[in-house]
Amino acid sequence: MIDKENKFVDIYPLKKSHRILTWLGDFFINFICTILLFNIAVFPITKAIVGYDQINANIASYQDDMIKVLYENKVLFYEGNELDYFDDNLVTTCEKFVAYHVKEQIEEENCFYNYYYGIRNDGEALVDLYSSDSGSTFFDLETLDENGVPTLKDEYVTEFTPLYIEGDALSTNAETDYESFTSLFLKYYNVMLQDITSNDLTYGELSYVQLSNQVDALSSQLDNYIVTGALVSYLLSIVILYILIPIFGIKKQTITERVMKVSKVGQDNLRILPRVEVILQSFYAMFSNLTLIVICVVPTIDIAYAFSLNLLVFLSFFGLIYNIVGLFFIWLNQYNKSLTDMLTKVIYLEDFDLSKVLRTKGNKF
Repeated sequence: MIDKENKFVDIYPLKKSHRILTWLGDFFINFICTILLFNIAVFPITKAIVGYDQINANIASYQDDMIKVLYENKVLFYEGNELDYFDDNLVTTCEKFVAYHVKEQIEEENCFYNYYYGIRNDGEALVDLYSSDSGSTFFDLETLDENGVPTLKDEYVTEFTPLYIEGDALSTNAETDYESFTSLFLKYYNVMLQDITSNDLTYGELSYVQLSNQVDALSSQLDNYIVTGALVSYLLSIVILYILIPIFGIKKQTITERVMKVSKVGQDNLRILPRVEVILQSFYAMFSNLTLIVICVVPTIDIAYAFSLNLLVFLSFFGLIYNIVGLFFIWLNQYNKSLTDMLTKVIYLEDFDLSKVLRTKGNKF
């Protein structure tokens, strides 16, 4: 570099490894800050304001009523203390379905017969159900029992019979087949629930579809609260880490830049960034640090639920792509600049080199 007085000073851009570490340091500090803000402050406050727990209670009540509609129409069964535990109910319902085909053919124990014959009055739809999802593996679709239901093939009747003999147990091969049969049952049940959602099922004043719609609406409302809370937490952390902390520092550094003793300067004038440009930098940081935003809510909610929040998943994917491109920029260009550095026309220098530049220019901190 040459200044107005024709003085020269040799400077070098930050090493690739240091540039990557600088980004990673701020990235993870931003991630930790967002987690703390969401789980300690933003989400608890949101829950108190919107009545989050009461909404959850309402959802649970509607879901119980949905299950009640299934119970009363004999398309779902429970035993003992399984009342309102849907997963346990499915196990019991499957066991009764197997018993129908292996033991006595009691119509009321076959949930699909109860729905398609008893409620829909559509025996053809029942046979079509048995034919779907490779049902022909287990059922003889050409042979119907006295109720018009396809029969279980003899080999599987033999395999599953020990279930109903005290002290007996399934063979290893039978256990494998039973697992496959259970999987088939669940596919059948899902098809039936879709049909119920399309055609509705009622008990008294309760409507399965109306209850389902109420659950969906309230669940969507809760999803929006979580997504909004995550975004607010993330933006607050950006403001704190990339605006407030830098603009009150002499060299406008983030926390990681201070620790690593590096600074951002304009590539054209090698001057410390003014506050306006620091704020501009924060907008780019807002995009590049999105990668883990979907994880920020996990300490409060289940990880599977977190990854069902489409907006957070999309933003995380966007941030991931942005950072992959940014890392390629660092690796390929001679000044070790990320995509953000290129767009904002900045370059990173070691504080030692920056001091030499400023001394040459006659500037002091």
